[in-house]
Amino acid sequence: IAVIFTVFATTGVCHAFNLLDGLNGLSAGTSVVTAIGLAAIAHLSGQPQMVSFCFILIAALMGFLVFNYPWGKIFLGDAGAYTMGHALAWVSVILMFRVADLSPWAVVLIFFWPLADTFFAIYRRRRSGRPTNQPDRLHFHQLVMRLLEIRVLGVGKRETANPLATLVMLPFISAPVIFGVMLWDKPVWAFFAVICLGGLFVGSYLLGIRLS
Repeated sequence: IAVIFTVFATTGVCHAFNLLDGLNGLSAGTSVVTAIGLAAIAHLSGQPQMVSFCFILIAALMGFLVFNYPWGKIFLGDAGAYTMGHALAWVSVILMFRVADLSPWAVVLIFFWPLADTFFAIYRRRRSGRPTNQPDRLHFHQLVMRLLEIRVLGVGKRETANPLATLVMLPFISAPVIFGVMLWDKPVWAFFAVICLGGLFVGSYLLGIRLS
């Protein structure tokens, strides 16, 4: 059962990072934030090898972002997004295996935004009667980009709205990661944080739908 769950969970994380790859710098930026969070937990729990590995990933991503953000000269694509999701997911599995005090809910907080976006996309598509594997244009980042076009920049400013939406979203993506690091060995508080942030995610999404 544990092996089946691990395969399901790590595959889901890979797919979640691919679904985020809709704006310049968004999936790679989220990967950097996630890797920093995992490195912080590895440092706090006495895992220097995992800290080094996380910083290798961060260095690779920063080199990619030089060309990807803001104007999108190159892209992660499916292969790049799935690779980053795979590497980060297995860092978390290794940490869970090695660190007995690490709360699974803290790991959920580290990966909160990709997971929340994916689960809500599945719910949204099922509720509308569409296949869950059929793409749509209602992801959170697409709403933010549309709001910037409608309310701030004006129609026809997609080239500016795209990277600006990433910049707007990164602080919100980083917030759950900060909570995950702070509560890495406090399972009850980490669970409470997941519930509260989940409610905020859904509420802000519905508000974004109404505004856009």
